[in-house]
Amino acid sequence: MVATLLLPLHDNWRWMLAVMIVPAVLLFWVRRGVPESPIYLARMGREAEARAVIDDLVARAGATAEQYVIPPAAPRPRRGGLAAAVEQLRGVWSFNPSLTGMVWLLFCTVLLVYYAALSWMPSILRAQGWASTPPSPVPR
Repeated sequence: MVATLLLPLHDNWRWMLAVMIVPAVLLFWVRRGVPESPIYLARMGREAEARAVIDDLVARAGATAEQYVIPPAAPRPRRGGLAAAVEQLRGVWSFNPSLTGMVWLLFCTVLLVYYAALSWMPSILRAQGWASTPPSPVPR
C-alpha cells in the first residue's frame, strides 16, 4: 500500500526507504514498554522484580489477584562458547524434532528464494530493457 501511495512521487524509492525506518524506530519505543520476563527474573534470583511484573500484568488485565508461588531457581551451570550453543540447539530440537526440522527447512527455503530473487532481479530487469541509470530529461 505504501508503495502504491508513493508511486506518483519522483524518486519514490528514497521515500520508501525513509518509510521503512518508521517500524524500526517504533520497535525501540514499543520495547521500552514491554516488561522483562518474570521467568527470566526468577531464574536470575530477582524474585521481587518478577512479582512486580506479574502483579502489574494481572492488574492491567483486570483479573482477580490470587496467591502464587515462584519456585526457587534451579542452579544452572553457566557455560560459554560452543558448549552453550550445543546446549541451546539440543533444547530447540528436543521439543519436536520433525516440527523443528520442517520450520528450519521452510525458513532456509524462504531465505534462499528471497536472496536468489534479489540477486537475479537486476539482470532480469536489464534483460527486459530497464536501464540501470535514469533516463536523461527530454529538452524542451
